[in-house]
Amino acid sequence: MEKNLTIIKGALSLVNYPFTTLPSDVLALMERCYAPIAMDGMGQMIKLFDAYCGITRTQVSYLGMSSPGFERVIRGFLGALSDETFVDVSRGLRVSYAKEFVKLIQAMAEEIPLLPSFEEKKDGWPKNNVKHWEVARENLDPQAVRFWNGWPVESANGKTSYLSIPNLWLSHGPDFAEHVYKSVSQWAIKMRRPRTSEFSAFLGFVSQRHESWPIEAFKDPIQIKNLFLEFMLWYFNDQLALGNDLAAATKSYAAFINLVNSSMLATGFWVKPFAGSLPKPKILHVPGADTNNKKNTKGEVIKSKLITEIPYQVTDTQAIELLFKEIKADNDILYRWANTKAWNTSNNRKARNRLALSGNSEKIIYATHSQPEDLNPADVCAAFNKHGFDYVKSDFAKRFGKNITREYLNNFLNIPTPDDLYPFKLLLVHAYPRITQSCIDNLELYNSKGELTGFVKLEGYYQLTGFKDRRGGKLSEIKIKLEPRDAVRVRQVIKATQPLRDYLRAQGDDAWRYLFIACSRGLTHPTKMMPTNWSAGTLATRYQHLADEFAPYFTNSSNPNTLNNPSSPSSPSLSREEIEEYICRISITSLRATRAVLIYIESNSITETAHALGHSEVSPDLLSSYLPEPILAFFQTRWIRVFQRGIICQAMKDSKYLLRVSNFQTMDELHTFLENHALKDIPESMRDPEALKNPELAKSSAKNKSKDKSTDKEKEAADRVVISLDVGILTALLSIEEAVRISTRRDEINAKALYWAKLTTLLINDIVDGNEFDLQDYLATARTQIDSAQMENLIYAAAA
Repeated sequence: MEKNLTIIKGALSLVNYPFTTLPSDVLALMERCYAPIAMDGMGQMIKLFDAYCGITRTQVSYLGMSSPGFERVIRGFLGALSDETFVDVSRGLRVSYAKEFVKLIQAMAEEIPLLPSFEEKKDGWPKNNVKHWEVARENLDPQAVRFWNGWPVESANGKTSYLSIPNLWLSHGPDFAEHVYKSVSQWAIKMRRPRTSEFSAFLGFVSQRHESWPIEAFKDPIQIKNLFLEFMLWYFNDQLALGNDLAAATKSYAAFINLVNSSMLATGFWVKPFAGSLPKPKILHVPGADTNNKKNTKGEVIKSKLITEIPYQVTDTQAIELLFKEIKADNDILYRWANTKAWNTSNNRKARNRLALSGNSEKIIYATHSQPEDLNPADVCAAFNKHGFDYVKSDFAKRFGKNITREYLNNFLNIPTPDDLYPFKLLLVHAYPRITQSCIDNLELYNSKGELTGFVKLEGYYQLTGFKDRRGGKLSEIKIKLEPRDAVRVRQVIKATQPLRDYLRAQGDDAWRYLFIACSRGLTHPTKMMPTNWSAGTLATRYQHLADEFAPYFTNSSNPNTLNNPSSPSSPSLSREEIEEYICRISITSLRATRAVLIYIESNSITETAHALGHSEVSPDLLSSYLPEPILAFFQTRWIRVFQRGIICQAMKDSKYLLRVSNFQTMDELHTFLENHALKDIPESMRDPEALKNPELAKSSAKNKSKDKSTDKEKEAADRVVISLDVGILTALLSIEEAVRISTRRDEINAKALYWAKLTTLLINDIVDGNEFDLQDYLATARTQIDSAQMENLIYAAAA
C-alpha cells in the first residue's frame, strides 16, 4: 500500500459502518468497560479498532486476548494512529484515540488479567509504536481496505457526504455495491445539492431486508415497483414517528426519486417499472406556516427555521419572552463568539508578523532528528514571510525533519483554517442577511480575468459583490454597500489568506480567486472553503472544542462577576448537551432567518424585512415560514395593531388605580397589573370583523348589516389596540422606558420590560400628537414623577 494512502477518510465516515470483525463477546466487553470512563468525542474509537482488525486480517477472540500476540495487535493499532495513513483526522484527535484506547485496555485488564499493561505513558504513544504499524501495513487485505474507504460523494460545489454503502456491500456483495456507488457519484458531481441522505436510508432499508429484495429484484419491473412502494410507506411512517414535517419530507422524497431515476434507471443498471416511473406522492404547495416543523429532543413540536427553537404552543407572555429576549439572546451569543474568534484570527496573523521581525529568514533547514524545541519560531515566521507558503508546503520532511509536524508549526504560523474563517462568514451574514449560503461560499474576490471585482472601493465606501444561485439573470447579482467595520473584516480575511492566495496563483489553481480559501488542517494544500456543518456527528468528532468555546457566552458577558460563576442568578445553568444542541442549530440559513425576525421586531415592516433578505418580491406570508401561528397571532392581535395601525388611548375617569411604583416587587407583578388594567381585551367581533374564523359571527353580521351602520367603524377599531391610562400607569410606563433606555446592562433586561418600554415610546408619541387633553395632563404630571431608579430593581431578568 502506498504510504500516503488514507484508508479511513474521517471519523464522520464511520457512522455508516457496522462492526464487522470483533466478535460479540469482545465487543460487549469493550463497550461495558469503556462506558464509565469514556471521554466526549470518542464514540468511534472501538469501531476504529474493528476497522484495524479487518484491514490487517486480525482475528480477535475473548480467550485470544490473553495471549502475547494480542499485545502486537494493540501496538499495531496505536502505531496506526501516528499519521494519517490509517485515519484522516487531526493529530490531536489521533493522540486522544490512542490515550483512550490504553485506558480501555487497562479497564479490560480487571476482567482479563493477562492483558498487556502500559505502565509508562510513553509506552502507549502512537509514535513509539510506528514499527508495529509498518509491519502490519505490509499485509493489508485490499478488499477490506476498499470496504473501509468511507464511500464519499462530492457535489458540484465541492461538499462531501458519505453514502451508506457498507451495509449494502455486506448484504448484496461488493460488485453490486461498487456499481451503485459509481452511479451515484457520477450523478452527484453534477448537482449542487444531491440530497443523498434519503438514498442512504433506502440502502439501509434494502440491506436489512436483503432476503426479500435481492439483486434480482432490481432487474424485475414488477418487483422494483413493489420495493419502492414498500420503502415509501416505511419512509413516511418513519418521518411521522420522528415528528418531522411531512410536507418537507414529500419534497425530499421527490428529490430521492429523481436521484434514482437519473443515476440508476437512466443508465439501465436498475430496470424501470412497466409504468415507466417509480411511485411517489404528489407535491402540493404548502403554506409557510406548515413548513420547518419538527420535534425537538424534548418531544415538543417546534419551528426549526431559526437558531432559537420556537414552540408551537405559547401564551402571550411566552411570546413576549421569545420575541423580546430569547431570539435576540441566541443571536447575540453567536455574534459575540464570532466577533471574538474573528479578532483572534486577525491578531494571530499580526503576532506572526511581529515574531518574524526578530527571526532569521535564512535559517530554514533543520536536522533530520530535530525536535520541536530545537526550532526557533521567530526564524520559521521570518522564513515564511520571505519565502511564502511554499516554504512549509514543499519538501516538508527534508526541511524540518521527521519529528516536526505541520500542526505544531501552525501553532505560531497561524495559517487560516475553515474554523478560523467561518466566524467571518457568520459576521457578514449577520450584518447583511441578504447574503445566502451559496453567495458567501462562492464569493469571488477576483474574476476569471484576474481583476479585483468582488471587493472594490467606490466613492466613500467599499462594495462587496456576490451572486445568489436561486435568483436568475441580473437578479442573481448581490451588491452590498459595506459599513466601515464590515469592510475591515473583509480586509482581515484578505490579509489572512494572502499567503495561500499567492501560492495557489503560482500553482495555477483557480481557487486563488475566491475570498474564502483555507488549509483544511495543519498547513495542507489550500482550497476554496466548503460549507461548515455543525451537527451532532461533527461535534463528536471534528468540533469537540466548540462547546467549551461557546459556554462563556451563555453567561452575562456584560457583568464580569457572573462570567465564570454558574451560581450567579444571571448565569443560566446550561449543560454541555444543551450548549451543543444550540450549536447544532447554527447555520448560515438559520442565522439569516433569525436576523429576519429581529429586523421585523424592530421595524414592524414586512417590506423592510424582505428587502433585508434580498427578496425581489414582498410576500405577506414571509414570517409564517419562520414563526408558528401562536407567535404570529400575538403580532396580529396586538403588536402589529399597535405599531402598524395605531392605538386608541382613553383616560381612566375617576381611576382607583393611582399606581405607586414601589408597590411592585418583580417585573412579573407589574406586567400582570398593566396587562389587566392598561390593555383592553379586543372583542371577537373587532378582532375578526370579517368573521373569517367564526362562521356564526358571519351569519349574525349578515342579518344585521342593514340595521347597523357601524360596521366600518368596528373594522377600523379592530385594527387598533385600546389602552386605558391614568397618571399612575403612565408613571410606571415612563419609569420602565427610562430605566431600559439608560441601562448599561442591556443583555440582562427582562423581556417584559423591553416589551413595555417599546410600547411606551409609541404611546407617548400618540398622546403628544393627539387631542386628548386629559391624557396630555396625565402625561405632564407623570413626567414629574418618573422613578427609573426604583424600576431598576424590576427590569432585570434576575428579578423576574
